[in-house]
Amino acid sequence: MAKPPPARFSYATPDLPVAKRALIALVEQAGGRRRLKRLYDRAAARPWAPDESFFDRAVAALGLDLRVDDAALARVPASGPVLFIANHPYGVLDGLTLTALALRARRDLLVMAHAALTRIPEAHGHLLPVDFAGTPAAQASMLAARKAARDWLAQGGAVGLFPGGGVATSPRAFSGRAEERPWHPFTAKLILSARASVVPVHFAGQNSRLFQIASHLSQTLRLSLLFRETARRIDTPLDVRVGAPIPFEALTGFANRAALLAHLRQVTLTLGRAPG
Repeated sequence: MAKPPPARFSYATPDLPVAKRALIALVEQAGGRRRLKRLYDRAAARPWAPDESFFDRAVAALGLDLRVDDAALARVPASGPVLFIANHPYGVLDGLTLTALALRARRDLLVMAHAALTRIPEAHGHLLPVDFAGTPAAQASMLAARKAARDWLAQGGAVGLFPGGGVATSPRAFSGRAEERPWHPFTAKLILSARASVVPVHFAGQNSRLFQIASHLSQTLRLSLLFRETARRIDTPLDVRVGAPIPFEALTGFANRAALLAHLRQVTLTLGRAPG
């Protein structure tokens, strides 16, 4: 693999006001960005095998002990349109892990992920950047990512996404479990237009209470803590459930897209309540 340009490790994007960029950068620096950058630099410096996945290397560099049933991944259809859907409890960690696992089953994978993850050069080949900044450029990027996902599925490829869009958050700042955000109707539209099979994936756990509190105070604080949340998971186990593939034919009997989406959300979240 040729040496890529340097990665940019920050959620402080140029479109944000100077004060917000400064706050995010400050909190990121205090919350683990430097440690994550060191792990990345060490991992990226090693020679690359011809078919080695950056995402597997990233998971290994973070010391994540992925507790997943490989037999479940083996059941994923080897060809034809497949959509991997997952809950979103952590942030960039979910994007790294979903991509690493789904690539074991489908090498033709594209994952819709936060634009921050796509700033890592080695990750480019399998990611469709999603930008939530709300600017005209971000909206154009979002539309382009959606079109690319539709086109890829229509060609018989595999796509991964997080239907909730944002990281799970507790309804109350100081108590309660984090809850998955409402799922976007685009997910159902994508499945129906491509006649895709669906593979539900569930990640156990949630971000810290500090993150939940910050999420109720400020979007800027919320963004600034995402690297801290990733750093907290270094050298820890992560339970991942991969559900049985759902063929498209089993998804055609719903009254409308909303009913289909509600069903898939329930199936995915129920994976987290299944006995271990």
